[in-house]
Amino acid sequence: MRDESWPIARSERAFVPLTEYLETVDDEEDLVLTFDEITRIISRDLPTQARTDDAWWGSDPRHPYAVAWLRVDRRAYVDLDAETVTFTHEVFERNNGIDATRAMRVSWANYARSSLSREEPLSGNHPHVLNGYWEPHDVYVLRLACEGMYKVGISRIDANRIVELSERGVTLVDRIQLANQWAAKILEFTVLELAWEAWVRPHRFSTGRKGETERWLDWLVPPALEDLLEALEERNLPCWNATTYRDSGAKLDEGSDPDDARGE
Repeated sequence: MRDESWPIARSERAFVPLTEYLETVDDEEDLVLTFDEITRIISRDLPTQARTDDAWWGSDPRHPYAVAWLRVDRRAYVDLDAETVTFTHEVFERNNGIDATRAMRVSWANYARSSLSREEPLSGNHPHVLNGYWEPHDVYVLRLACEGMYKVGISRIDANRIVELSERGVTLVDRIQLANQWAAKILEFTVLELAWEAWVRPHRFSTGRKGETERWLDWLVPPALEDLLEALEERNLPCWNATTYRDSGAKLDEGSDPDDARGE
């Protein structure tokens, strides 16, 4: 049965006919389709990468088109030489429970502390500078009344994240500006450390990039951000109040994710 609990992204829509086709196949059967057959099913050409790179067919929910077959509990295995894809039945689950999520957050916080422990902030053409990580960031707390949840998040002050979320019917509860993303990460982590008891496990297709791992049930009311900030020991780190702006001609990599900065 098709999983309708996750919204259909724009880039998935073209593959909805493939979802519907896979839904007609018995779970006990593997289905082998040629590239041309898939093209006919979705009534459009496959992207060039789909014909040349087996990684394109990875069952990764970060790629909305992959959700098209994950919705019906299928994994895709491509044979580029034969130009075929075998769809096997396998229920997709993510290791996004509280232990894994908390371990991930601890890792991010440790990386933020390491960045703030530098003698001076990065400058010039380093990716962290070009992507605005050393520019001022807001930490915000939202209440999602219709879902009975709170959410904490961070955003560069020149981004539209908070406005976009507010337009979806959520209420801004608290907001504070810090000198850089790393300081904001620490404060965000501090809020989450107080909220794990009421934390809500994300949907299995969630990747965490849209804040699905930062929500908790609203019976647990978070303290004021200003109060939490005052108690942080990390405020004594050398680069806590450091800000470095991109050159006016530098272009932000819109495809980057601040959470990926740990590995750069």
